[in-house]
Amino acid sequence: RVTRSWDAALILTMIGLLMVTDFLMNGALKAAGAYADEARSFMANFMGGWISNWNLSSSGLELIHNVSWWIHMVTLLFFLTYLPISKHFHVVTAIFNVYFRNLEPSRLLKMDLEEVENFGASQIEHFDWKDILDIYTCTECGRCQDACPAYATDKPLSPKKVNEEMRDHLFEKTPFIIKMLNNGGDQSYSGHSLIGEVIKDETTWSCTTCKACEEACPLFIEFIDRFIEMRRYMVLEESRFPNELTATFKNLENNGNPWGVSTEDREKWAEGLEVPKIRDMDGEVDYLFWIGCAGAYDAQSQKVIVAMIKILNAAGVNYAILGKEETCTGDPARRTGNEYLYQLLAEQNIETLNTKKFKKVVTICPHCFNTIANEYPQMGGNYEVVHHTQLIGELIRDGKLKITNSLDKTITYHDSCYLGRHNKIYDAPRESLQSIPGVKLVEMKRSRENGFCCGAGGGRMWLDENKPKVNHNRVDEAASLDPNVISTACPFCAVMINDGINETGREGKLQTQDVAQIIAQAIES
Repeated sequence: RVTRSWDAALILTMIGLLMVTDFLMNGALKAAGAYADEARSFMANFMGGWISNWNLSSSGLELIHNVSWWIHMVTLLFFLTYLPISKHFHVVTAIFNVYFRNLEPSRLLKMDLEEVENFGASQIEHFDWKDILDIYTCTECGRCQDACPAYATDKPLSPKKVNEEMRDHLFEKTPFIIKMLNNGGDQSYSGHSLIGEVIKDETTWSCTTCKACEEACPLFIEFIDRFIEMRRYMVLEESRFPNELTATFKNLENNGNPWGVSTEDREKWAEGLEVPKIRDMDGEVDYLFWIGCAGAYDAQSQKVIVAMIKILNAAGVNYAILGKEETCTGDPARRTGNEYLYQLLAEQNIETLNTKKFKKVVTICPHCFNTIANEYPQMGGNYEVVHHTQLIGELIRDGKLKITNSLDKTITYHDSCYLGRHNKIYDAPRESLQSIPGVKLVEMKRSRENGFCCGAGGGRMWLDENKPKVNHNRVDEAASLDPNVISTACPFCAVMINDGINETGREGKLQTQDVAQIIAQAIES
């Protein structure tokens, strides 16, 4: 995974020279008796004893010392001048990069559509100072590359190479940028373009925004914002994006959901069920149950919603749904670069939510969870949001939800990237499953912080994928544990894992179920 280059070899050679000449200088001094008797230096003592065996004269020892000193100083001075233009500049920038690491919740930067000069980033100078600092700080260790699901499934994306290519491009373009700043100029750059040449389109669209690369990086380098900024440019300025997204954007704009189903059908799943609508209620409810587009329109996710309704009713929770007043949170639009469409959808939802009386929002979708909890505050929508697995765990701990049935099942839990790495929720789903008698919970090797993506994040849910597929890779790993069920806590993950089971010929042998579905089975009378 480590990048091998002449640059790295030269740096290692200089480090070696500095160390060897330092040892020789101190060894010569020790052999000449220039060290005080009480001096303690392992290498000086070792090298001094070794050099003493040569039986050199004082002039010979002086020659060794002087030659080593000059080689040491010339190497050091060359190193200091070479350092700023080499990959080893990270020894300087790493300190600042770690200090200025992002400590905020996982969210994308809001674009001021009315004031911004550029929609997204099409030039290296369009990125902010922290992005540039990230580029300089990369040590080329390859940990991000090893963690990347796109790279693991032969997609044209290596986060490490993206850093390297951007840094090389920045070095190449720096004279032009300086000249342009000095002249205040409108000169056009004749070198390679950042998007399309330095960073290929397919590289940018391969990212699932799973955050595995950022979790693996020892220096807290961020990648997702850069990919989204490049997508924003391609979508908003050039209308250049995968063909499949044309239908997705149109469906979101016209129908408020990526599937393109009518808004009037948003409550169809609730037919025959006693589900309170917040529009019919006078007082405040404890929980506004955010159904989400998948819960409203996807058949597999509808089963999760029904199971959750059963849990809420069994525990006597005071809740209600928005129903037809709900529309997509905008996550698919934002993650695919269509910030304009995202803000339209977000403003509509925030306007609706601000007219309702509720204490908390609960949702089955980590993407909805992340958007409402972490990104809506950017636009004035401040709400306390909980994931359904968190609420289930709380109801069990408080004794409001009684687990009455034993389930003889071996279950492995698949961590959703947007629930896990993005929002650090790892224990709630596991604790709920472990509360069921008879359940044996087994962990995949890649789990929790090191979990492997299902392949649907970053808008990839709506894009075609060439084989080998990310979800096949994940299902293969889960199947190696010989479980009965792969449990999920995300509608997108459920779809991808289920497709992976079917496409790898494991239907009938393995199934996927949401945590809520399994809990609902355990409370059945």
